Amino acid sequence: MKQELKISCRKECLSDIRAFVNESLAHLDISDSLLYKIVLAVDEACSNAIIHGNNCDESKEINVELEVIEQILKVKIFDIGEYTQNYKEVGAISLEDHINNKDKGGLGLKLILSIMDEVEFYTKNHLNICQLAKELA
Repeated sequence: MKQELKISCRKECLSDIRAFVNESLAHLDISDSLLYKIVLAVDEACSNAIIHGNNCDESKEINVELEVIEQILKVKIFDIGEYTQNYKEVGAISLEDHINNKDKGGLGLKLILSIMDEVEFYTKNHLNICQLAKELA
């Protein structure tokens, strides 16, 4: 069964997202550690959409969908923000290079890529979609 949450693009709403993911997945037979990692990855993806894509514009919304199909969690985050960086390029930068370059930010995407089995960003019908997947078995 698909579960959805629609929230305003405000940083204060991130706690609602974390609670939504926790409550939506609480019935599953997964470890607390895995649940925490999934919550962290979804929180970071939503944080990126709210802060970087939509500039915390409260008049905009993001929509989070969760669905478990045959032990695979599928998450989709929809928004209408603007993005300029290629996530594959950002994710390919090594942590050492990141530190040496004294880059600010960018670690959240690396975190998402390290936790989730699949990460994809695309645009469809003028919506940005961040699609995440994680095997739960």
